[in-house]
Amino acid sequence: WWLVGFVSLYFAFWFGLALLVNSFALSSNLNALVLLASWLGLCLLLPNLLQVGLNRAYPIPSRISLTTAERNAINQYFERDGQQLTKEVFNSPRTRIRQASIVTPGMVYGYGVIVYKSQEIKDQAARVAEQQLLGQIERQQLALRHWQLLSPALLLQEVLAALAGTHWHQYNQFSRDVDAFRRQTQRFYYPKMATEQTFRTFSGADAAAIPQFRPRAYAGFGWLPVGRLLLGGAAVVAGLGLVSYRRLLSASR
Repeated sequence: WWLVGFVSLYFAFWFGLALLVNSFALSSNLNALVLLASWLGLCLLLPNLLQVGLNRAYPIPSRISLTTAERNAINQYFERDGQQLTKEVFNSPRTRIRQASIVTPGMVYGYGVIVYKSQEIKDQAARVAEQQLLGQIERQQLALRHWQLLSPALLLQEVLAALAGTHWHQYNQFSRDVDAFRRQTQRFYYPKMATEQTFRTFSGADAAAIPQFRPRAYAGFGWLPVGRLLLGGAAVVAGLGLVSYRRLLSASR
């Protein structure tokens, strides 16, 4: 019934605005122009101006910069400190590549050490950039929530996205759970990849302990103040209706 309530409020707003415009007893052409300008301003111009302002106030870093930071951190590590690790791993007789068609456990161990260290460096570099990226998006969403009553289109879009389960807040919850599962999987596999004896000691108990992703219900919208937004929209519509009624009443006298 939340969906019915907000959609009804959306249509009631435009009905109330049309009633207010007609209460000025202008010509039909002028009434149409005023309503068209109101729709363009409230549904197109205002949301775009608000988005431009939020982008200037809380600029969102490019995701390309996130990838570049990860790559630069890995390159810098292996250009300096990582060279010694690479030499120690691949100069060992156990990890040396003898034939291209034969993969030995030692080779798997050697590559496991490098992959483990590379991912560790990559995660450290990405953590700061990811926090900055998500932090700016959260600030934009919070600011947008304070201004969304200015536009019926913004309010309806926010509510419909939340009720449909496609809002950024819901996606962010899912993304954080996936990232936590990735770290859990890394903590399980990478130490085993970096241990020479893993291929001999990996048992049925280890297989049973492989992490499993357990998704939650992300379509909930308890974080959204639906009741407050509905009351706020109803107050705006009621205000439009009251002003229109008073003008029509005074014009009829």
